[in-house]
Amino acid sequence: MTYTVSGRTWSQRIVTKNLSEDALEAQLAEAGLQRTGYLTPDKMWVRAQPV
Repeated sequence: MTYTVSGRTWSQRIVTKNLSEDALEAQLAEAGLQRTGYLTPDKMWVRAQPV
């Protein structure tokens, strides 16, 4: 992903992986988080908060 603001540009590498609902819950729990909702109707972006 590349950003440009006020004439300055920088890039950020993002790695993604599709997870099943169960795998997502397990990954969040491992990080001390729980899913509290979705940010988009298509459920592509998740809202998570500390347990």
